[in-house]
Amino acid sequence: MKKKLLPLIFCAFFCGCSEQESSNEFTIEKKVNALLKNLERNPAPPLYNLAMHVDNFAPPKQIEYLCLVCDKQTIIMTIIEPLFGENIIWFENMFFQPEALEECRALVKEIQKLGLDAKFDERSFCAFCQTETDLISRSFYLDITLHGKTTRTELRVPNFFESPFNELVILKDFLEGKLIWHTEKTGDQLLKSQIPRIRQLLGLDDSLK
Repeated sequence: MKKKLLPLIFCAFFCGCSEQESSNEFTIEKKVNALLKNLERNPAPPLYNLAMHVDNFAPPKQIEYLCLVCDKQTIIMTIIEPLFGENIIWFENMFFQPEALEECRALVKEIQKLGLDAKFDERSFCAFCQTETDLISRSFYLDITLHGKTTRTELRVPNFFESPFNELVILKDFLEGKLIWHTEKTGDQLLKSQIPRIRQLLGLDDSLK
């Protein structure tokens, strides 16, 4: 009889069989701390998948942007032209395509499903929701709530005509417990080298290590 009970005890300990354990003990904060320790302690794995060559192309003269907050359309001009209207804004060297923006939104939904309270703020590109700060510098922002604190971070854009896709992939792959993050443009990259940025995105300082 004892031999039959052992596997059940083992499973209950590691899988968290009771609902009370799942809700009270397995919090997103504990998950994040465990993942950070795992990432810091594990040796760097080999990298196999190389980056793919992606041809660059000129941005379109204008991009139509539909705001998810106010449901109004903005025309984003990427070159200066004598075109005016309440729904028109100018942003030279526009760095994202509508398709890439959809990918970013999908990634944030995946991050939310992994238990993190995350919100993707793109209102900077809406002519109706923009603030005075947005008139100077237009950016995407990620708001993450952890340990009862909300951290707002400007997402980095690594290259011309790209979105903050890379940083969202890094965060998602980290939450999935991976040691490598990957996109077609970057190839395999070590997540360990991104620990400082991951901690910054999550609003973690040294006292929370």
